[in-house]
Amino acid sequence: MADGIAPFAPTPVVRSAFAGGTQKTAPSVLDLGSYYLTRNPRAESLARVFSRPSSGDVFANVEGFLAAASAADQNFSAEQGSAAAKNSANAAYAAALDLLAKRETPAEKYLRQLLEAPPPKAAPPLAAAPATLKLATNAAGELEEGSFLTITSSQLSATADSAVNNNIRYNVTGGPVNGYLTLAGDPGAALVSFTQAQVNAGLVRYVHNGTDTASDSFSFTVNAGAESLKGSFLLAITPSDDAPELVANTGAALDEGDSVVLTTAQLNATDVDTINSNLVYTVTSGPAHGRLELTTDPGTAITSFTQSELAAGRLRYVNDGSEFAADSFTFTLSDETTALAPATFNFTISPVDDAPVLTNAGASVTEGDTLTLDTGALGATDADTGDSSLVFTVTSGPAAGYLQLSTDPGTAITSFTQADLALGIVQYVHDGSETTADSFGFSLTDGTTTINDTFNITVVPEDDAPQLTNNGLTVTEDSSAIITTADLTAADPDTADSDLVYSLSSLPVNGYLELTTNAGVSITSFTQSDLAAGIVNYVHDGSETTADSFIFTLSDQTTTLSAATFNITIDPADDPPQLTNNGLSVSEGGTIALTTADLNASDADTADAGLVYTLTSAPVNGQLELSTNPGAAIISFTQADLAAGLVQYVHDGSETTADSFSFDLTDGTTTLPGNTFNISVAAVDDAPALATNTGATVTEGASALIGSAQLSATDADTASANLVYTVTTAPAAGYLELTTNAGVAITSFTQADLDAGIVNYVHDGSEASADSFTFTLSDGTTTLGASNFNITVSPVDDAPQLTNNGAIVTEGNSAILTTAELDSSDPDTANTSLVYTVTSAPVNGYLELTTNAGVAITSFTQADLDAGIVNYVHNGSEATTDSFAFSLSDGTTTLPGNTFNITVTPVDDAPVLATNAPAALNEGATVTVTTANLNVTDVDTANFNLTYTLTSNPSNGYLQYSTSPGTAITSFTQADLEAGLVEYVHDGSETTSDSFTFIVSDLTTTLSASTFAISVNPVDDAPVLTTNTGTTVSIFGGSTIITTSKLSASDVDTAPSSIVFSLTASPTQGRLELTTNPGAAITSFTQADIDAGRLRYVHTAFNFNPDSFTFTVTDGTTTLSPATFNITVTF
Repeated sequence: MADGIAPFAPTPVVRSAFAGGTQKTAPSVLDLGSYYLTRNPRAESLARVFSRPSSGDVFANVEGFLAAASAADQNFSAEQGSAAAKNSANAAYAAALDLLAKRETPAEKYLRQLLEAPPPKAAPPLAAAPATLKLATNAAGELEEGSFLTITSSQLSATADSAVNNNIRYNVTGGPVNGYLTLAGDPGAALVSFTQAQVNAGLVRYVHNGTDTASDSFSFTVNAGAESLKGSFLLAITPSDDAPELVANTGAALDEGDSVVLTTAQLNATDVDTINSNLVYTVTSGPAHGRLELTTDPGTAITSFTQSELAAGRLRYVNDGSEFAADSFTFTLSDETTALAPATFNFTISPVDDAPVLTNAGASVTEGDTLTLDTGALGATDADTGDSSLVFTVTSGPAAGYLQLSTDPGTAITSFTQADLALGIVQYVHDGSETTADSFGFSLTDGTTTINDTFNITVVPEDDAPQLTNNGLTVTEDSSAIITTADLTAADPDTADSDLVYSLSSLPVNGYLELTTNAGVSITSFTQSDLAAGIVNYVHDGSETTADSFIFTLSDQTTTLSAATFNITIDPADDPPQLTNNGLSVSEGGTIALTTADLNASDADTADAGLVYTLTSAPVNGQLELSTNPGAAIISFTQADLAAGLVQYVHDGSETTADSFSFDLTDGTTTLPGNTFNISVAAVDDAPALATNTGATVTEGASALIGSAQLSATDADTASANLVYTVTTAPAAGYLELTTNAGVAITSFTQADLDAGIVNYVHDGSEASADSFTFTLSDGTTTLGASNFNITVSPVDDAPQLTNNGAIVTEGNSAILTTAELDSSDPDTANTSLVYTVTSAPVNGYLELTTNAGVAITSFTQADLDAGIVNYVHNGSEATTDSFAFSLSDGTTTLPGNTFNITVTPVDDAPVLATNAPAALNEGATVTVTTANLNVTDVDTANFNLTYTLTSNPSNGYLQYSTSPGTAITSFTQADLEAGLVEYVHDGSETTSDSFTFIVSDLTTTLSASTFAISVNPVDDAPVLTTNTGTTVSIFGGSTIITTSKLSASDVDTAPSSIVFSLTASPTQGRLELTTNPGAAITSFTQADIDAGRLRYVHTAFNFNPDSFTFTVTDGTTTLSPATFNITVTF
């Protein structure tokens, strides 16, 4: 043996260790690997490669590879490292490397690089006597994880010449990595050398270190005398399931009534054999003062959770707010096989001062009686505060009585305690008035927290209450309608209609009530007799409202019913514009903007830009112009111009005290003609004049400079710096500042500040639509009366806020999109109006609503996400990602260009038998089985790992590889089909069909058996001359029957009567005849004649010369070459 290396004998144990436990009938890749290990100086590294599953069957389907490797092994033995051995080995490596390059993983690449190096050259034979040291057995070993293996001589054995056989020693040169060698009598001491005798005695042990490894090995040299061999001993480790380990259980701390998410720093477990999602904590005793829940399902208590949920930060403890300083839960930890003993997780709870809990049910009292307030009507509890420290303070009322303590009757009180209530000494005394209700406002405090509320008291009258009918009224906008007894009426058998009084406690908002006997005068009460007389009239104010109402009480002079609402439905009408024309004042020579307080038109049916003022007579002492184009007189403008403060009147400085202009106002449909706008021109005197006060417009949350265009004063005697505006009432929704000292609120400023544009109004961002401040103007001597500066706040529609985290779905499954993955919020917009519009649909699936499953959607709302009904359905393709693009809109603002990413967890798909189409061939022929006949697809598996295995062979032929004709095969791969290597060979039998049954496997999944059909086209076979022995006949008239034992032809396609023998040369010494027609020579006959014994030869010559005849045989289609039938003549 070259290098003194014995051939490696693969065993099932070795295969199970390095080929995933798969038992193979042919040598596995490990056989090759082990073969190479014994010949490669990097054996240790290569062993680790072979121990990885990723290189498990790299060479399993390489044609001829294992055979070449075996041949190379034999050549090494037989030829002592000859050139033939090296060539055989190199050919085997090259065959594997060709496939390895096509689909190598990193581990396989490393293996290929090792294999690319040719086997080491054989050492030249020793000059001394032939080597006798041999490694007779190296069968590897098998043991369980964490155990030990006694290495016996049946696993490792070397032999040598008897002279040194007892001195065979193994020296460990490398490894093992995952354990150590030791002697049975000296456990724990690592062994680096041992003898064959110790192996034979069962003293050598390999001890595994308990790690989760599937294999180990050690390399060695074995020595006997002067001889030495190298080798490696392989070990297969059967894994065992390790119990999980609880590595952290520190407990957690939180405030009373709060919650805490548990982290792996507080509770954690590990298990090298088990993924986190299979490490399950089962709660055997839940928290007493709270609950455990998942953050993905708040509010739902759970009794188990996994390590992966802990690691993801989804486990939360929610305290119930009770007055306990500690809580805990007991749990067991399991890895599906082993459960640990119960453990307890503790919570430390920091107390919080709780607000008192109020009971406020109200109470009833009979008119004029005294009511004792019990704790069922009014009371408070506070676990942190005693009853005497829970103080109720009366903040308003009662209006129809007073509170007292029964211990001091007649003395009104304004405060009492929970202890007083508990003693039943707090009383309400009704004053006997005709009221049906009373109340008092109060505050409740525990010394830290204060609660404000109202205690309601129902006063029960002692008189029959009137019966009310209240049906409401319908009126046309800007019209009036009589309230009839069909709309509103009261009946009281004890009271006359004139004494049934309706008193309005809340007037109509968009109109008023009147009596037609005194039209135009708003009323706040009326009687049932007024209703019966038909004189109660509702007058609508023409506003663009669709409803109005008033609240009233009904009294029969003794009893007053509780307040009721009379509803009024307004039928809308198209209104003309409403004009406000107040005129304005301007200082002589001054310019002033026309504000909507001066001139204004409103029309609920028309936008401001559509309300047009057209001058029919221009001002005489000045002109109108737009502030955006000063100096250019205008003859028309819109309400939008007025609202924007753009329309201004410029006085020409003349000594006039008045001016005016006439105009028409139109909304495009209705025109209000002949209106005059009056302008009062104030003569200039020493007092300052407020020339401009247009107000300002600011965007919500922004700021706006107040310049002299919005607010200005003139005083010919006073410099602008001395004209001082003093703020007497500050803005409610913002503040004033100077831009030179931003952020500091001011209470005064000068005209110079306004002229310089440094007076700034800063809005606080609240949802108020208007603000103002009141000011006085002084020149140091004269102070003008207070004025208001109005600020219009333009609301801002806030854009929605988007959360977009993507989702995960298993291939071919679906996943609900949760608000943790996709969410939006907008304080201005309801969730039903937050619309997601899909601008680019998913490529590998679709979106649906679970309420209409199977129907793809292109839009959905935030409310759908909140309801958990938006579902992504994957189409099962092999893509690992998907996405959809979308925009988000709140109806005003659209957030475009968003992409929701979906991670698809792949699933190993079963192979699909895509094509199983019969093959056809002629009888006795060969046909290639192509992918058009037989085809399997599997997106997860390479074609050379898609294996067809015959479970039933063809009956009338066999399958073969075209590269190995004549050798029947029982399995092949999809790669073989694609390469055109698989052939069916018909055996030529007279059959018209054949088939074989097969299964398909992708190394993981095996399909159920299928049948491949083969159609055989019959072929007309040539006849076969099966017998031609000749015959013997007697001389002088002798004859003989030519039977089938002497002459015969067969043809499976042709009846004997159609197999015709035709003479091309007749006998010369006699004749052929049929017994049915004696004496008549024939030149043709059939196989049926021979079968029936009708063919006879008659000798007619008078000599002993031999005779013969030459003939052809035909089946009507094919004619055989001529043959000769010999006849021997005897005496």
